Amino acid sequence: MAQQRLPSTPDAQTIARWRYDQIVEALGDMAHDVRGEIIARISAAPVRWPRGASRPISAATLYRWIERYRHGGLVALRPRRRKDRGKLRARLPEDVVARARAILEEDPEISYTLLSVLLTADAKLRLRARGIVLSKSTLQRRLAADPHYTRLQRGRRLARRRTRFVARAPHDIWHLDAKGPVTISLRGRKKLVFHILTVLDDASRATLASLIVLTPDLCAAVRAFRLAAERWGLPARVYADRASIFDSHAFRAIVDAIVVGSGTVLADDPHLTVRDADDELAEHQPLRVVLDRRHRVHQSAQVLDNAAETLLLDTAVPRFALKALHDRGVRHVLLEGGPTLAGAFVEARCVDEVIAYVAPKLLGAGPSALGDAGISTIADAISLDVDTVTRVGGDVKIVARPIWSEGE
Repeated sequence: MAQQRLPSTPDAQTIARWRYDQIVEALGDMAHDVRGEIIARISAAPVRWPRGASRPISAATLYRWIERYRHGGLVALRPRRRKDRGKLRARLPEDVVARARAILEEDPEISYTLLSVLLTADAKLRLRARGIVLSKSTLQRRLAADPHYTRLQRGRRLARRRTRFVARAPHDIWHLDAKGPVTISLRGRKKLVFHILTVLDDASRATLASLIVLTPDLCAAVRAFRLAAERWGLPARVYADRASIFDSHAFRAIVDAIVVGSGTVLADDPHLTVRDADDELAEHQPLRVVLDRRHRVHQSAQVLDNAAETLLLDTAVPRFALKALHDRGVRHVLLEGGPTLAGAFVEARCVDEVIAYVAPKLLGAGPSALGDAGISTIADAISLDVDTVTRVGGDVKIVARPIWSEGE
């Protein structure tokens, strides 16, 4: 892309047009399915900024510009006056950066959201007493400039390549994978949409069976598994990825803990266990966590049976709950609570990923999926970056990540 010449002191309209030029490729309905790839490519290359600097544009900044343009057009892309303009911004202290680095060395897979929670709750750092407001964006920038963190990230990527598959022998573990929807354009403007179900050997990554289906339901999954079993026998273990049609229980099986509130337990009496295709309890059961500040959960609740370990926490504060779980070695949490608990976690900015299922049904008035999350106007609404949209049986599964604004 040719770079336009900009004046040494560009005005707001010139900057807005320059920003539009950077994101125009990612706008429009045609770019929706590949927007993530476009943003990744744009953010990887350095560009000349309006004031003369040459550096890459971060993916978060590009997504923020796209959201502004969608809501307000070219005018919304004009630079905004910083709230802290004219104020002296303190540099993040070295002891905070060192503590963050130490936590990442202990657990390289930890998210920035949980990392911020742990640093804020650290009694030795005393961030609140020192008047330090910790934002994820500032923390990311400081760590990115740290050579120790760069080496840590490089080692993390190498470790991922070495330990991606854990099977030691053929047919020790089978991987059930689902790809789709795949769309093919036919003559006469017709389109064919299908899914590909595959059974892979985890050790060799060889394809044992593959099936093309129009609807990825459980019957189709059983057919694919049977094709592999008839030729190769049965494996010692089987796992399915998060995009597979063994969806909800497969997703539960890969998390460390499932969190609900006492309201959900009283209303639905859930079991919160992982079951296989035969409706039997799976070998791995995540920790069942109930936030029960008012001690309302009765001893006869299903969540307190012996099917899996259960932890009752007498708090409703998301950051305190996550700190308690982190101390127990929990790193991946699935929040299955009702609207009140979901709203509290969103308001506390303790959500890294949103998974929503949309059914083709109209129910009229009913309970909301998200309670009070500190959102009072449309301007305060939290935008989501859609990662995948998958059809699961007759429903649609949407996986997205919240786009938190600067300073959050």
